[in-house]
Amino acid sequence: MKIKINFKGKGTWLIIATIVLIIALTLTLTYIASNNLNIVSSNIKDKTVTLKIYHPNSDATGTVVKYFVINEDVYNKNKNKEIVKVMNSQLGLGINKLVVNGNKGVVDISKTSSENKFDNGSAGGMMAVESLTKTIFANTSATILKVTVDGKVKVEGNHFSFLNDFVK
Repeated sequence: MKIKINFKGKGTWLIIATIVLIIALTLTLTYIASNNLNIVSSNIKDKTVTLKIYHPNSDATGTVVKYFVINEDVYNKNKNKEIVKVMNSQLGLGINKLVVNGNKGVVDISKTSSENKFDNGSAGGMMAVESLTKTIFANTSATILKVTVDGKVKVEGNHFSFLNDFVK
């Protein structure tokens, strides 16, 4: 049995090309997601920096990575400040300040955020802590992270504990 396919007209080739492009894009994005590309990537051609942001998944059992692109020049002026801006806009964690020196980092969150975001039930609290720590570890040189609440150390609530440092 022979199957003969006759493509007539430019529209058919355009549809085929679009399908091939979609498949290639899907494979590329799957590769990026499955290989957990690390740290901050810089695209010199476009002068952008891509940050990895860890969002809680829909059933609060883990995190999913989303990428956020910002201007490289803006990022380089104050990396920690830009990371905080992106995290606050994407995750709503109420971060006051982030300081990273070498492998040690300190992130200060607001008391309101600690009560509303981190003390938001067991799963909600764990997801907020996981989003906070994974995002900072992925986008900075920090491997040890201390969390403070309005400048106070060793704070804990019903569903979170910042008594000890987090280690990558």
